[in-house]
Amino acid sequence: MKSSLSTLFTCTFFVLSMFAQANVQAQSTTVEQSSSPSETQSGGFLKLGAGYLNRKTPYGDQNVGYENFFSGRYQFENGLYGEFSHGGNEINTGTSIGYNFLNTNNWSFDLHLLRAHGNVYYTAIYEADGTNGLKDEVSKQNLSLTTIEDVNTASGEERIRVKLGETHMLGLRATGYFEDTLLQFIVAPYSFNDDFDDAFYASAWISESWQVRNWQFYSSVGATYRSSDIIDHYYNLNYRPDFEEKLPKLDSSLNITAQIGVSYSFAQSWLFESYYRYTKLSDSILDSPSIQLKDAIANSVDYDAEFALAISYVF
Repeated sequence: MKSSLSTLFTCTFFVLSMFAQANVQAQSTTVEQSSSPSETQSGGFLKLGAGYLNRKTPYGDQNVGYENFFSGRYQFENGLYGEFSHGGNEINTGTSIGYNFLNTNNWSFDLHLLRAHGNVYYTAIYEADGTNGLKDEVSKQNLSLTTIEDVNTASGEERIRVKLGETHMLGLRATGYFEDTLLQFIVAPYSFNDDFDDAFYASAWISESWQVRNWQFYSSVGATYRSSDIIDHYYNLNYRPDFEEKLPKLDSSLNITAQIGVSYSFAQSWLFESYYRYTKLSDSILDSPSIQLKDAIANSVDYDAEFALAISYVF
């Protein structure tokens, strides 16, 4: 299936490139005469900030204290672009690249490569047998994006840290701009992670912003879907050699995220920003073996939320 999708996306990308190239002059005129946003034109911005972050998650990576924030976007005249986002007023965090192949008065359409899931870390403790048998057994699982590190060795114990790497996926993105309202839809059926084959990612967002003098307020709500293959890879424990039987496959997930925030321009290019983001996690994640294990050890929360205060400079 993955090879068929690869062929389909290659052909689609070629056709869209030819279409965009043949109509670049017409599209340029359309952009100039319409109310299309700057995101559909060449150029970009970079925002760097520093401040306070309080993040709580069920993944065992709580963060409270100083944090750097950064976001930016740059699009070349040929339609290729790069984006990275870590901070407020972001509806899809992470780094992504893509190709903007079509623009209308209110919509832009992209071939989009995004991060569908971030890194996940596990630490396991076993009885030591005086050999590298444990690491060998984990390596036999042939997880291409997995690294295994020794954490320490104590009497009668062997401890390892397993990292399940990021999953990047390719799909289509449609973004609609209607005065102060933004709509965005992503459908990504192709995964670059060789550890599973039938991954699927989709998201839908609506965002609203409004201005009161130098204060800008915004809010957004979105839903993110990840297929069973993705959830099972990151939250099941089938890679562990101490489980003699394979655990049942986990269901797909649908996470709901809401965000509110405010920014204040107190000098040229300088901003004060604050935001709160809350994600209600799907039961397939919260009830998974890995999260249940973490909760039993660290009494972790059953949501993903972060609050931040920052001072940022916009280039």
